[in-house]
Amino acid sequence: MFYIKNKEDGNWTIHGYDETAPVMNGQNIDIKSISISFDENGNLKKSGNFYPQLIIPSASINGSKASEITISINQLTQQESDNKIYNQKIDGYGVGKFIDYTISDSGKIIANYNNGQNQLIAQIAMANFTNPSGLKSTGENCWIESEESGSAMLGMSGSGGFGQILGQKLESSNVDISNELVKMMIQQSNYQSNAQTIKTQDQLLQVLVNMRHRAIFEDLLYQTIRQPGSKSSEQTVLPSGLQIGTGVRPSASIRIHLQGGLTNTGNETDLAIEGQGFFQILMPDGTNMYTRDGSFQLDQYGQLVTSNGYPVQPSITIPNGSSNLSISRDGIVSVTVPGQTQPQEIGQITLSTFANISGLENVGENLYRETQSSGSPIDNAPGINGAGSLKQKFVENSNVNIAEELITMIQAQRAYELNKGSTTIVPNPPLPSFMNGAIFQPENNINYGYQPLFEDRRPRNIGDILTVLLQENVSASKSTSTNASRKGNTNLDVSALPNVLNSVMGNNRLTTDVNGNNSFNGKGGAAATNTFHGTITVTVMEILTNGNLRVAGEKKISINQGTESIRFSERIRDLTTIVGIRDNVLIGYGLVVGLDGTGDQTTQTPFTVQSLRNMLSQLGVTVPSGINMQLKNIAAVMVTAKLPPFANIGQKIDVIVSSLGSAKSLRGGTLLITPLKGVDNQVYAFAQGNILISGFGAQSGGNNTQINQLNGGRIHEGAIIEKSIKLDFNNKEVITLQLNNNDFSLAQQISDAINTYFGKKSAHPINSKTIQVSISRINKLDKIELLARLQNIPIMIGPSDAIIVINSRTGSVVINREVVLNNCAVAHGELTVEIKKTNKVNQPNTILGGGSTVVTPETEILIKNQGDSLQEISSSTSLNAVIASLNSIGAKPNDLMAILESMKTAGCLNAKIEVN
Repeated sequence: MFYIKNKEDGNWTIHGYDETAPVMNGQNIDIKSISISFDENGNLKKSGNFYPQLIIPSASINGSKASEITISINQLTQQESDNKIYNQKIDGYGVGKFIDYTISDSGKIIANYNNGQNQLIAQIAMANFTNPSGLKSTGENCWIESEESGSAMLGMSGSGGFGQILGQKLESSNVDISNELVKMMIQQSNYQSNAQTIKTQDQLLQVLVNMRHRAIFEDLLYQTIRQPGSKSSEQTVLPSGLQIGTGVRPSASIRIHLQGGLTNTGNETDLAIEGQGFFQILMPDGTNMYTRDGSFQLDQYGQLVTSNGYPVQPSITIPNGSSNLSISRDGIVSVTVPGQTQPQEIGQITLSTFANISGLENVGENLYRETQSSGSPIDNAPGINGAGSLKQKFVENSNVNIAEELITMIQAQRAYELNKGSTTIVPNPPLPSFMNGAIFQPENNINYGYQPLFEDRRPRNIGDILTVLLQENVSASKSTSTNASRKGNTNLDVSALPNVLNSVMGNNRLTTDVNGNNSFNGKGGAAATNTFHGTITVTVMEILTNGNLRVAGEKKISINQGTESIRFSERIRDLTTIVGIRDNVLIGYGLVVGLDGTGDQTTQTPFTVQSLRNMLSQLGVTVPSGINMQLKNIAAVMVTAKLPPFANIGQKIDVIVSSLGSAKSLRGGTLLITPLKGVDNQVYAFAQGNILISGFGAQSGGNNTQINQLNGGRIHEGAIIEKSIKLDFNNKEVITLQLNNNDFSLAQQISDAINTYFGKKSAHPINSKTIQVSISRINKLDKIELLARLQNIPIMIGPSDAIIVINSRTGSVVINREVVLNNCAVAHGELTVEIKKTNKVNQPNTILGGGSTVVTPETEILIKNQGDSLQEISSSTSLNAVIASLNSIGAKPNDLMAILESMKTAGCLNAKIEVN
């Protein structure tokens, strides 16, 4: 029993328990408690009419029945005495408070206090075992000792062969995921390839060394149809006979004991044999078995044993506390025993060979028994008399080559089919067709419902193998060139000289010539090239419903940024849209053919040729490899369309076709069948037809004329919808209207009009562009009839925004009636550059001949700057006045675009400009 003084005066808590309970029976301590109080005189107070009692359960001793002990505490009194300190220690430090602790490399736990003191509070002990592999796991990274592991040997960090403790660090898993997956794949492949020869057992997953088999047939059974030398129906002699195989009579199955590959495990007790030989194993019945499986371990006594606990012969025992286990190539086992620094030899591993290893009997678990056919074992040290050598920390893998076994199985299957007589091939049943009135069929889990003409052939079935080639070439170069030259020529000619100089110079003339010529040439350059290559080979494991493939495989990679307002009435349907009733964009890649020499330059757009090859391949036409097709009547294009709401299968929609490559014009072209996909990669429509181009262009003799764009066009009703979008519209209780433009006043006006029309407060604006309408508050009308009435409600609207729409492709400019111009002055100029080139022919004018005709080009450049004077534009508030003011400038539509943008920048134009 123990007593605890509480905070309240005269109040205590008594705790009591039977201390023999946890010792005798291993039960948890059952602590009972009561609270007592004393009066001012120190007398115990009653709890009601009785004094409190403490009842403690007693444990069962020597099989006796458990009982209870009642302790009466009515004689307790409380007395007050003076406080007294019986033990005091002064070390010069102030009172310290614990802040943290550290763990040293030796495992000592040291507490740190804020007064600068450090105190050792505990020591971490370490345990080691003779055979750690014999420990039994209890989960959560905890282990308990067993007979196989031996008793725990306790010690401290860094001493007696124990490892080092590192503070503030954690040990990661020693499992290499990639290696384990490779091993798992090898084991699975071995199992599959040998399933027809090796008897499958539960222990197969533990087999590390699988041996190949070769079947021996006692007799090959044939049925003779025709003897060699027999005569045909035309009485001719047949040089060969005819036999049809009917079966075989097997005689034996020989196990091929060839060495497999070696894998480094890092385990000191793992051994692999390079060459011939077997390890000798002692069985519990005293007989000897033989194995090449060298995945050995140490048992609780330190003896070298197999994974199943069978000891190796001759016996090898590692002393307790030994370290640095070493096994040489010739089988000598050495360790460093405690108290010594030099390794000591403790044994010799021998290998057994046989005159006929194929005669060994397989007893399972990679163990073999000698027979009369195999002969008696010949024991030798590794490397002597034909025995192989040992390799420590390695194990031998299966000697089964998956590729060779698969080839052998395929050859055997083909031979069987050829020899069994007639072969009946049952074709796969045809896929079920869907009665939807279209060639296009919805895809299923195995095959697609369509075959794209322009896409590369790709795996479409489970088990198909594909290799993806990754290639990226990045190059950058920079070059500079500087040329400078200067020429000078000075000539002085004096025709009359004074008499004094004339007598000196002669000829009565003085001529002086000065010539100078300077030139400078400089070049510089830098270049960099990087290449990335990679391949990924995978096998199709599953085909998803959207056509994507789930694959498994391996990859190999190598490596070498005042306003006039006009009011008029409109309907709600013209001002809003219903949320959820919307278009969806579609896109596709296709080819346009039939162009008049205006298609892609195939040398510049290789993807056009690739698409053409794919299309011809899908249509059964094979183009020989190595042929460089120079075509000018084909072009790669992108096809876009909008899928309207409530569109049904078979409905036609318009498509827009745009050039993707270097085509000069799509005029006169025909789009081949092109699948149109949505953002979910599903095909919703197919497009095909003749392209309508709004532009025009012509060229001849180096001159060309073009009106509008020629690289984009439209096909009216050029696509047929093959898949519709589901929309459950009738189950909606709330309809959301979205305004075409942001306008708070218009949103409130539409809400008021709806509430006035239906007589209930069923509509309310959410923001400047959103209005919610509760259908359940209006009436029980059919939703289609209700929406038809709602959309036809008239709305009196005010002036709209001032907008100018510019189409940069066609050069058109559209101005609405709300555009207003302010006073400004505009000057419009036009710059024209004209280059004329003529060739001048010079004939030689010599009597003796020998000259040649020279053609000299002469170039004339004319620059014309036609600039108009400033034109005053008056303030205009009506559309007619705006048109008259802009026409006074005399600008063409293309020039008008730049003028309007400049006027808006100058503040003379009050409108939004939208460029399409």
